[in-house]
Amino acid sequence: MPTRRAGVTLGLALSLATAAVGCGQSAPPPAAAPVETAPAQPAVADTAGSPVVVAGYELDAAKHAVPPAPATGLLDGSPFVPTEVSLTGTELTFAAMKPGDAPSVARSLTVKFPATGVKLADGFKLVVAADQPESAAVPGVDTFSFVGDKPSGQVYVNGYALTLELGKRDAGVQVGKIAISLPDAGKSYLAGTFTAQARRAPGDPPGPDESPAVHGLVTSAGEAKGDLEVGLIGQPAGQVVTETVSLAVAGPPGRFTRTESLRPTTLALTAGGQFRYEHVKLPPGRYLVWARQTPGPLAWAWVTVAAGTATDAPLALDAKQAGKLTVTTTQPTGTLRLLPKDGDAAPPVPELALGYALKLDAPFDAKAFAAVPPGRYDLIATLKSGDEWDRKSVEVKSGETVAVKLK
Repeated sequence: MPTRRAGVTLGLALSLATAAVGCGQSAPPPAAAPVETAPAQPAVADTAGSPVVVAGYELDAAKHAVPPAPATGLLDGSPFVPTEVSLTGTELTFAAMKPGDAPSVARSLTVKFPATGVKLADGFKLVVAADQPESAAVPGVDTFSFVGDKPSGQVYVNGYALTLELGKRDAGVQVGKIAISLPDAGKSYLAGTFTAQARRAPGDPPGPDESPAVHGLVTSAGEAKGDLEVGLIGQPAGQVVTETVSLAVAGPPGRFTRTESLRPTTLALTAGGQFRYEHVKLPPGRYLVWARQTPGPLAWAWVTVAAGTATDAPLALDAKQAGKLTVTTTQPTGTLRLLPKDGDAAPPVPELALGYALKLDAPFDAKAFAAVPPGRYDLIATLKSGDEWDRKSVEVKSGETVAVKLK
């Protein structure tokens, strides 16, 4: 009997929805590293001979044929026209995107291959019969769509019919053909040709084609609540470069978010439960990277990104390791701002841009900064008029309080 696990899969919905939402302009995602899948079992065999030509829905894989046109079909009774096809790790995803300033997934179908055996990058041919029992050799199939304004998802471990041909990876893409029909009431199916963009699995380190890059693990000693933000700012070749993304701390693993820009930034909660960030395809230069939990502490580090390299820069969020800064002023109103120094030097980024990115500001009457990451800073006092009134160089140490008087 076919086995279908129904209901919205939250991890799938979140990862698909956040994968396409970010800052900046759209850009091709990173190339995937070779991933292996299980060899075909007797009931999952290489295609052979010429299949009988049929159109649309067909649960008899022996009758499958792939029309010589881009893959289209039906999903939950509505037209399904994928606009993006990606191969991420062991998952082949066909997604129809909602247009707009912040694109998101409207419908998707994902074929999930096992993680051992032949290399997906080498390409293969595969047939799954509808009467094949559930086993480790049978790929899972997930769907995501909206019924009205409510998200709907299905998970199939067997009962579907699939004919798939995937070519060898070349320059980060793999071409292929697919005919798949699902055992649902809406007779969902997808048939046609495709070109899949090969992507790395979230959390995998950047490859040589994505350098220069900076990446690392983000750890937090606080509660699993709020949002986690990661960002980068620099001024290579005189041009300010900045990127930020955020992701809810609480929730299932396997989620990620990515900016849609020429320099994609990704924040992923991996299947192993670790938060990892990466900034790729950067111009060589000096950058500040940071992570902030809201509510919660901040961590930052200056890094040099060299041509052809991927720099590992872990960030640790721990309010107990932070310091405190108290400020006394003789003016009633104004704004206090902390800007991280690069060692003993001023930051190699315009102060206005750096202050806007890090948001380490407080009004004069606050008289203190709590949970300040250890390091050297410029403390700048600006009057309500916008004029700079005073500034001091200060060093904040773990567990200590620094008192500063401004004239």
